[in-house]
Amino acid sequence: MHFSNSILFAAAVGAGNVAGHAIHHRHSHLHKERAVGDIVTAVINGQTQTWANTWSGATAAAAVDEKVAEVTAAVAAASPTAAAEEKAYPTTAVAASASEPEATASSSSSSESSGSTVASSYKDFCAGKEKRATVAEIAYVGNTGACGWGSNIMLVADDIADQYDYTVKFTGENTEDWKVVCWNKIGPDGLPDGWYNGNVAVEFTLAPGAAQYIAIDHNSQGGCAAAVGTTIPKDNQGGYAATWFEFDVGNTSNKKWSGADVSSIQAQAAREDGLDLEIQGMKSCHSSICSTIGPNLSIVDNAFNLALKLADGLGLNIPDTKASIEVTIAYAG
Repeated sequence: MHFSNSILFAAAVGAGNVAGHAIHHRHSHLHKERAVGDIVTAVINGQTQTWANTWSGATAAAAVDEKVAEVTAAVAAASPTAAAEEKAYPTTAVAASASEPEATASSSSSSESSGSTVASSYKDFCAGKEKRATVAEIAYVGNTGACGWGSNIMLVADDIADQYDYTVKFTGENTEDWKVVCWNKIGPDGLPDGWYNGNVAVEFTLAPGAAQYIAIDHNSQGGCAAAVGTTIPKDNQGGYAATWFEFDVGNTSNKKWSGADVSSIQAQAAREDGLDLEIQGMKSCHSSICSTIGPNLSIVDNAFNLALKLADGLGLNIPDTKASIEVTIAYAG
């Protein structure tokens, strides 16, 4: 995909227990502890790099600048845990509810929302965006919502979806209600942990045969996960452990290209860590190009699985233009 060539700083310094699964950051998962002397491999600026880990967890390696060490220490101090309390961050529509009547979906085809309000008339995103990270090439922040974390993603009714530049339409082959949650790659505290600690930008329940649109503001990077029932499984570190839809829309660091993919990396890594998880099927398409994971990896087409976590160029690559992406959950193949 046409995304930034940087990777998460966790991979760059061989960090220990922090999982680095974020769109346009080379899918570098580091669930296992790394000791001094272990060989670390990562793809940086399109080139495979291999080095001996020199970071013990107490101090940063001499080759890593002082600012990277500060960020690393901040992540270590904020280690996500599975026991962390779930918290939902209001969307723009929810934040405005104190002064405006609550909006409801105007189309019967929309799914029931759970904790997030569906806009039935056009609402502009907040102007501007949060300040970009100081170490921009290590953890690109992008737009996480100018009116509070997560306000850059909204649930919208299907009859107004075409008024937004970047939309995702969720449908499913599900025969039961499925929970869907979406988040920003960068979490509320400015760290690359947006999918931990129950962080939620928007959430909804997708009933069989229903459809739900989300609108995403420009320069936003994040993902969505879906699972049958009322909750999303979590891994041993507290991250969403399900098949993911990942997005990066109107990226200003990449000439406003957009991209998306489907990934089973987080779910597979959690299963390797001992969790009894089924790998759900999911399919995302733009125009005639799709990214697909079949149930229990029966299909891996233009998508990321654990074996392809360092691959590049997979998924949907969309030039500087409006983008409408379709996602099918519970995809059976």
